[in-house]
Amino acid sequence: MTRVWASADFEQRIDERVLALSCQPALTFHALLNALPSVYPTVVLQSISRLSESGLIDPNMVGALQTQASVRDDTMRVTRTMLPLPHPVEYEWRFCPDTSQHLLEVADEMACTGTPIILFGTPGVAVEALHLPINRRLIFIGENNSVTQRLKALNDAAEQALNLQFCASPYPQMGAGAVIVDPPWYLDFVKPMLAIAAHTVGVGGLVFISLPPEGVRPSAAEDQATLIRRAGRLGLRLHSVKPLSLHYETPFFEQNALSAAGIGAARRWRRGDLFIFEKVRIATTDSSLFVSRKREWSEFTIGRMRLFVRRSAPARCSSALSSLVEGDILPTVSRRDPQRRNSSVVTSGNRFFASSNPELVAEAALSLCKSEFNGGSRQPLWSNNIEAAEVERIADVLKRLSDQEAAEERATLPSSPFSEGLTCKYGSTNFSKGLPEVRSGPTT
Repeated sequence: MTRVWASADFEQRIDERVLALSCQPALTFHALLNALPSVYPTVVLQSISRLSESGLIDPNMVGALQTQASVRDDTMRVTRTMLPLPHPVEYEWRFCPDTSQHLLEVADEMACTGTPIILFGTPGVAVEALHLPINRRLIFIGENNSVTQRLKALNDAAEQALNLQFCASPYPQMGAGAVIVDPPWYLDFVKPMLAIAAHTVGVGGLVFISLPPEGVRPSAAEDQATLIRRAGRLGLRLHSVKPLSLHYETPFFEQNALSAAGIGAARRWRRGDLFIFEKVRIATTDSSLFVSRKREWSEFTIGRMRLFVRRSAPARCSSALSSLVEGDILPTVSRRDPQRRNSSVVTSGNRFFASSNPELVAEAALSLCKSEFNGGSRQPLWSNNIEAAEVERIADVLKRLSDQEAAEERATLPSSPFSEGLTCKYGSTNFSKGLPEVRSGPTT
């Protein structure tokens, strides 16, 4: 009952904000979206419908807003990132470049002289660091995946002194002057990542962390209060809060999800609240926060498409690759959607599939790869000609999916060179034991 009332109260607060903004002349849907505190576009449309049914908004305005919602906002188009695409399984959203640059500049200004700055699970910030004149040690900590490997290549090519470290346990107490951390907006991600940030920053140092604004979900304000209390137990004291100051780019997988829901993707409607904590004392860290959850996904890169296969997933269909929703693209990015639990194959375009034999899908993906992350020889997984033919058929489907997603991504961007031909495997994402999952960016 409490959850129902909380949800109803949340809808009422959203309706009040939308109604107040509807009084603005020549209001557009994308202007409305950008004026709200990170309210998801489908939630905004639901609010408009409720207000229309109540007769509180001019029907002509309602029709115009609903029509505008289906048109992509191209006013903030940007060039392709040099990093691999974010993937829905990794819950990765990345800051806009100007936000990343601002965070780096503020951290550099506020951190004690001579102390390092740690970029924890923020590859987009690390890329921007390659181009800024920051005269101090910069350490990036991330998972050993395709994103970090590409970041390493960019760092080597730029001959920068960015220190890249893969997640390792136990995390050393680095005495950092500042830590920039951008966890997915779920407590089970935020808590351990905040704990590690508190562990690696030195006394007097600062932790910069993005948290969900009140418009994200009913519990957002309560979650923020919970994390402030937890930060205190970790030796952190709240220094300042900058509401809605962190801008995110809409990742390709979310653009596809919104398009599947009939909404044109705005480039940077999502914003986060920046919380800055100061470390005031050394606290005993709860070791349980450093324990990893079991991870089951293997990653393959086919062209620009990143394919994740859950090899241990139970069979939920009779074919090796089976659609879960019409059109294959899940029209949501929320991990609460039940179809995510049914999936064992997921693309970076938010396509979710079930599989009766994920190992064959993995073998088909591997047949399209030019190299393996771990190297070495391997034996084919098929045991007979029928399975060999099935692998070939699945490989053809995966190649067509890769081409299709490349075309979809190209349609969202201005002309820019593709990183074609970069096809490789990054093995199982279960890289080390005893580690928390490191993700970047929010989720809903």
